[in-house]
Amino acid sequence: MENYLIPGIPFLLDGQMAIKFFTLRYFTSNHFATAFEMDFDDWGRRNMHSSEQGYFALRAVEFGDRQQFEYVLNLASARDVKNRGKHVRGYNYGHWQTVKREHMLRVVYEKFRQNQPLCEALLRTGFVRLVEASTDRYWAAGLRITDEAIHSSNNWPGRNQLGRVMMRVRDQLRPLPQHVHQINKHYVVCQAAAPDYVVALAAEPHVQPYAVRINNETVNAARQLQIGDTLVIESVEWREGFEQLGAEGVDDRPCWVHQARFNWQATASAVYSVCMHQWVPARAKILRCVRGGPRHNRTICSIRIQLDGVEFVLTQRNINGNINLAQQGQWIDVSAIVVAEHWHADWGFILPPDAVFRGRHQIVSDGRVRIPVFVG
Repeated sequence: MENYLIPGIPFLLDGQMAIKFFTLRYFTSNHFATAFEMDFDDWGRRNMHSSEQGYFALRAVEFGDRQQFEYVLNLASARDVKNRGKHVRGYNYGHWQTVKREHMLRVVYEKFRQNQPLCEALLRTGFVRLVEASTDRYWAAGLRITDEAIHSSNNWPGRNQLGRVMMRVRDQLRPLPQHVHQINKHYVVCQAAAPDYVVALAAEPHVQPYAVRINNETVNAARQLQIGDTLVIESVEWREGFEQLGAEGVDDRPCWVHQARFNWQATASAVYSVCMHQWVPARAKILRCVRGGPRHNRTICSIRIQLDGVEFVLTQRNINGNINLAQQGQWIDVSAIVVAEHWHADWGFILPPDAVFRGRHQIVSDGRVRIPVFVG
């Protein structure tokens, strides 16, 4: 069986390797022939020939249409199900939009959980992004598999929800080492001082681990994580010795911040439900710009920025973007985030209102604070 288990076509997406799929040739497709069972409570446990059939059966169950349910189960192929299985009595479009992704997640999970060769083949795709390449603007990228525009997610008119579901199931089925712990907690990205990872703090001050490193490759998002983004971390891998420190529950944690960088306690191994924070464009004037020498590859820049009639003078180190040619007095374009009231802002990070530690050069917000990230 494994000889024909092909996930899709490898391609470059936003400069990184990804896999695109469409049609029953690829096991990632809902039309791929896969035998598995699903439990429909009062309507019994039934055999499925594809995840497409399971999805449309759940659609009939959702609206209580037993006749359509039996009709879908008697259709011979995924193509027949897609073409003839949509007509459900009592169907409510608005309601279905709120539940259909969870139904798809359930079906796809059972498809791979009950088929070991399929599960192993899915796990062999590692952490690359999976993309359904069709014109569907919800489940797919909205572009055909042969369309060159699919190489940049900025060109997508679709949301690729089936690809995201597939990656979510892959995370759920991936075996966790013994030192990885399930947590399922909300975190906020509070520092993005490195090119390949960010550090997020727990939304609740007494959650452990409190500070978590999230590698960009772990998150299958439309862009790299940035300050202000919120997400749910499903599982983490502790740094050696830090689990014991976290268990001690010491509120005074000066060691958690070293040279304006969070000393993260663990690394996220599975992340889902990412919510991107809104950024706004602005103009700023450079007041001072200090560049590091050959041994210190970092830049410190102070700017004056005006937003909504309020003027801020802000200093930031380790600037994102290319400002090698920037000079004092020059006007530049910046992007800024709006931080909620009562949050705290230092020049290198932001902190929730009830954070267990504070920045050394703390700025307490009086309403809204913007932390600029420079762009060339």
